[in-house]
Amino acid sequence: MSQIYQQCLTLSNFLKGWGCYRSACPDDGYQWENQATDLASLLDHLHINSAHVVGSSAGGPISMMFAALYPQRIRSLVLAGTGLNLFPQGEAVSDLIRQQIVVLEQAGAEAAFEQRPAGVEASFESFWVRPEAEARGRLTEYLEREQRLAQQVQSIPKARRVQYYAVELRCMQAYMRRDLHTSAQQITCPTLVLHGSDDREVPLAWGEELARTIPTPQLHVIAGGGHSLVHRSEEGRRVVIEFLHSVAHPQCRYICR
Repeated sequence: MSQIYQQCLTLSNFLKGWGCYRSACPDDGYQWENQATDLASLLDHLHINSAHVVGSSAGGPISMMFAALYPQRIRSLVLAGTGLNLFPQGEAVSDLIRQQIVVLEQAGAEAAFEQRPAGVEASFESFWVRPEAEARGRLTEYLEREQRLAQQVQSIPKARRVQYYAVELRCMQAYMRRDLHTSAQQITCPTLVLHGSDDREVPLAWGEELARTIPTPQLHVIAGGGHSLVHRSEEGRRVVIEFLHSVAHPQCRYICR
């Protein structure tokens, strides 16, 4: 990220309920419209009229909703490793999460927590991250990190862990309840769709579908690239910087991701 930090003033916006051990965890409000309004409120608080927005992975749908709802406040949009539907029917992990949401709604948060899938101690994130880490040759590093996280969460009171678990399910449920096609078709700002050809978390086909849906996108596929290209790929960051230079007003230096 250092190349971007050196050339742009960046703002990082943590999504509510996603990676909940480090973000806000209200009981509700995870709908995309609310999350987009959160971003607009952040810009208001900082007295920023408009910004270049980078939405990576789960941040992509929120960024697209922001672009659709606040077109006057977005100068350009980068969508990296994301798609229109991150939890498709018939996909094994997505269906497992749906089953957990049913337990949450029918039996409550504690019952859902007690019936959580094996290996889910800190977050459902492990279901997606492990295949990506293995493909990139970082499996040992990933397993060590997961072990540390599992040990750390044991020190958190059970009531808080139950709350975090329920909130993560509610957040993912919000992603499942909305069709993003209409919002994507309303995007009018310059848009770059950036994807890795070997993304194990969000398949390339999802990014290609996204590029077909947005009216005037630039699609850039990085050969052999994986997930989180803005964070982990020097080529990915170069492509983003070149895109921003091509569309940026000289006095606009803000990026939210």
